[in-house]
Amino acid sequence: MNKLAASMKDRSAKSWSERRMYYKIGSCFAGCRNCGDVVEDEFGRKRFVSGYEVFRAYRPWQTGFTWICMSCGAKDLACWSDTHGELGKEPRVGCRSALAEIRKERREAADPKPRPVKSVRIHELEQEVERLRMILKEKN
Repeated sequence: MNKLAASMKDRSAKSWSERRMYYKIGSCFAGCRNCGDVVEDEFGRKRFVSGYEVFRAYRPWQTGFTWICMSCGAKDLACWSDTHGELGKEPRVGCRSALAEIRKERREAADPKPRPVKSVRIHELEQEVERLRMILKEKN
C-alpha cells in the first residue's frame, strides 16, 4: 500500500466515524410514543408492534434532536419518554458493567428497599426481653 492509498483509507475511516450520528434504541419492548402500537403479550409485558424505529443521537447539540422516530418523524419527548433527564445530553457510553451499575443505582433511588419485617420483629422481641429482665431484677 502506498502513501496515497493509506491516506485515502484514513480519510474514509475518519469521515465514516464523523457521519455516524445516531444509534437505534427502539425495539419490540421500547418504541415511539407517537406512532407505536402497543399490545400486551400472554405474560403481561408491553410489546410494540410498530413505531420502534427510534434512534438516539450521539451528539444532540449537533443533530438538533436527542431521540427521533424514523417512521413518523417525531422528535424528543413526542417520540421517547425522558425518564432520566437525558434530553439534550450525550448518551452514557461505557462497558456493560458500568452501565449495569448505573441502572442499579437508578433502581435503588427510585424504589428504596423496605426494612425486612423479620429484623423489625426481632428488635421488638429483644426490647421486650430487656423489659422483662428489668422487671425480674426489681422483684429480686
